Amino acid sequence: MYSPACKKTSHDPDYENFIQQTGFDFERDLDEVGIAVHLPSAQPASPQPAGNASGAAVQETRFSEVFQGSFDRERVNQYFRRISRTTEIYGGKEIFTIPVEDRLVRVAIISANKVAVSNMESPQVIHQMIDRSPRVRLPFLAPALVREHYKDVPFGSLAWAIGKYSSPGNSTNLSLPGGFDIPLPAQTTWVASLRYAGSIELKAQALTASEEDARKVADTLGTLLGLFRSLQTNIGTQGPDADVKNFFDSLQVTQEGSRTVLTADVPIGFVKKLARDAPAALKQQPSEAASAPSPKEKKGKK
Repeated sequence: MYSPACKKTSHDPDYENFIQQTGFDFERDLDEVGIAVHLPSAQPASPQPAGNASGAAVQETRFSEVFQGSFDRERVNQYFRRISRTTEIYGGKEIFTIPVEDRLVRVAIISANKVAVSNMESPQVIHQMIDRSPRVRLPFLAPALVREHYKDVPFGSLAWAIGKYSSPGNSTNLSLPGGFDIPLPAQTTWVASLRYAGSIELKAQALTASEEDARKVADTLGTLLGLFRSLQTNIGTQGPDADVKNFFDSLQVTQEGSRTVLTADVPIGFVKKLARDAPAALKQQPSEAASAPSPKEKKGKK
């Protein structure tokens, strides 16, 4: 008896690598696809990209597609970021420019379940696809800051927070436990999130006004991480337990255009220790109400 379930599907090596890297299988996860055909006469005039030896490629028929399905946005983002030649932020979306054979393909994730793709030479086409895509909005009662930056929260986040540090000057400070202050450029927005994907993933993004501001934030965070790791090295085996060490060792800082990204893997044991120690720490705090004399006691003393 023949059973379709017993048949092993073989894939092209490149496609198999795509599945392994992204977790997305077109046969299983694709729901719909829309395709636009750009005939040579309909293509807008644009300068030849670097590497094009002749204008012959401009006369080829080109295509643009919108794919809709179920996918892990973070894994797909990471895959496109690895294989792309350049990236661009347009309309709040990241566009990946990927060399494929003798042309460039632009890809953008435009929503939680849609991806836009175009191999037109001009970026104007994918810009228009982003402009025309329906935007996912939170309820109108949500604060303007949340409506503006909710798109930056990673898909599948269990908890997230969005905050903006504003000041009339050129910089402000973000205070951390232990008396550390991080100087931040003015008008910096932070998007922090926790997501579970086999382990707890912490991600904090500093969205700044320019790449120069993002570099300053990345340099500051990198200096702090270097300080923490230096202290760990000096402490040696007498330092914190393995869960705490693994957490600090996993901290990484990267710059992506005008944003700085801090990521870490939070061990389950580390979370359990925080939950276990927090009540004890609260009990150890002295009560201000018990130590402060009442107004009647003050009046009775002469």
